[in-house]
Amino acid sequence: TNSTAIDSDLENDGLSDESIQLSVGPGESLELLFRQYDLSLADLSVMSRLSGAASHLRILLPGDEINITHQEGRITSLMQEIDEANVLSIVRGSAGFEVEIIELHVESRLVSAHGIIEHSLFETSQDIGISDNVTMNMAGIFQWDIDFIQDVRIGDEFTVMYEELWREGVKLKDGEIVAAEFINQGTSFRAARYINDNGVSGYFTPEGRSVR
Repeated sequence: TNSTAIDSDLENDGLSDESIQLSVGPGESLELLFRQYDLSLADLSVMSRLSGAASHLRILLPGDEINITHQEGRITSLMQEIDEANVLSIVRGSAGFEVEIIELHVESRLVSAHGIIEHSLFETSQDIGISDNVTMNMAGIFQWDIDFIQDVRIGDEFTVMYEELWREGVKLKDGEIVAAEFINQGTSFRAARYINDNGVSGYFTPEGRSVR
């Protein structure tokens, strides 16, 4: 958690907070959204210089959502999801704006699936509940051994174990593939993920050879 404080002169004046959610569209900046909702540009300027907050507020992507509470345009709090596990929180305190990175509990669940190709790899994956993203990642792992356009046949089989990321009972997205096997025309290809001491991951055969 990182916190910092910037002096600011704001009295409550008995006003109640109003809440709004800003949704970032293509080409939109936080300044543009602040102008659209008549929010304080002076507060935005201060928050955009806060240590621990500046980089997150200056670089926004379409689809990002920012929750604001304000009093007649003067910002009292700002919340922005940085990623699945972290939320940026800026709250106006007695000494100014205070920044905190709130860590959220994200659960990694290991799931597995097995399929036998009847028409195409992607159709079979969809039938057994595997996302296109997981299917593409599996194909990427075995791309040095299998031409997935020319070599795949009806009757080929695959098994894949991969992570799912969950938070508060809601699935966020699919994670990395942990291990996979693809049986192509009777030949089995297997790979498992290994993470070295430097945090770099790669996929290796049971004999310890890189799939590359």
